Amino acid sequence: MDQSTNAPALHDGYAKMTPLCTASLQESFDPSRQLFSRQLLDGRWCAVDDVYPHETLTSTSIALLGIARAGFDPADHGIDVGRCIKAIAGEIRRTDYLGGTGLALWANAVSGNSWSATHLLGEVGLDLEAFIDRVLPTLTTMEVAWAASGLLHELHRCGDGRVRDAAKACVAELVTLRFSARTGLMNHAGRQASPSHRARSHIANFADQIYSVQALAFASLAVGDQTALAIATRLADTHVSLQGDLGQWWWHFNARRGVVALRYSVYSVHQHGMAPMALLALQRAGGPDHSAAIERSVGWIDHNESGESMIDQSLSTIWRNLDPASPGPLAPLRGIAETVGRSDGRTPDAVRVNRETRPYEWAWCLYAAAMHGPAESGSALA
Repeated sequence: MDQSTNAPALHDGYAKMTPLCTASLQESFDPSRQLFSRQLLDGRWCAVDDVYPHETLTSTSIALLGIARAGFDPADHGIDVGRCIKAIAGEIRRTDYLGGTGLALWANAVSGNSWSATHLLGEVGLDLEAFIDRVLPTLTTMEVAWAASGLLHELHRCGDGRVRDAAKACVAELVTLRFSARTGLMNHAGRQASPSHRARSHIANFADQIYSVQALAFASLAVGDQTALAIATRLADTHVSLQGDLGQWWWHFNARRGVVALRYSVYSVHQHGMAPMALLALQRAGGPDHSAAIERSVGWIDHNESGESMIDQSLSTIWRNLDPASPGPLAPLRGIAETVGRSDGRTPDAVRVNRETRPYEWAWCLYAAAMHGPAESGSALA
């Protein structure tokens, strides 16, 4: 049954954004490295590696996910999937960013590459058991959700029993160790995380929340996990209740108190990509229909507190986020205030547009747009 959202505003919004994202995602690709390693910063193209140490790894993985979900043939864009996955494994080794392993597993599972999950993990010096026992407890909740999504898609592809056990371990980490049943929010990190992540474990960002909704929805679709579906539903309901008047998804949340800890920045990729695709995955798993929240979310791109669209046709992009134009004299204390539990209800007098876009942002927009359209899910669970 086609469960795409057919609201005219959504259709028009994605129809406007998809060609821009397709063009810029292609522009971000370096065929010599087989990596998506270029981004826009201050309105100009630059190398991702010059700005962010492991962004090429995560953006390339997500680019393959967006391309696969949109139904594009990678070869039409000069992408050799096998070389690209091998380059991603090389980036994990180069940066030692094991948190991105889940994204790599996910991209590998849906892109048609011949490697198994075991082969990919072996390329970075791990096996399934080591990844689950040693690495998983150290990851942020966002990264655990990536791992769950990756292994659930690998299970969907191969049906292997070891992969099933590993995927279930990731889901259990989210359900039993990261979710706060009292507040309906995810914590940011577990007890074996780095000291800096443990210190703010109850202050989780939107990525911790929304990637968990998506991963738990995938668990329902892949293995019929009704507990995961119930928690994904509770988590999504909590965030929809906290959504801003203009459709904003706020940045940080206090999982102990169940409040917004920090409203700004508001990120375009949350609005057009991550929230819509997670909420639609939840609906397709048998959860609630949050179409109205999705419409407000995507509508923010053109109708937001800046008074201007985040879309820049001249540079074929959607700018990254809105920040308060003037952070004020208490800005250095903001992190302390959110950590001790102060609820953030501030509305800035003025905001500024951050003229930056990274490759993964274009890719998640393509993924969400495909979910809203008639395209078949292909190798994706939703």
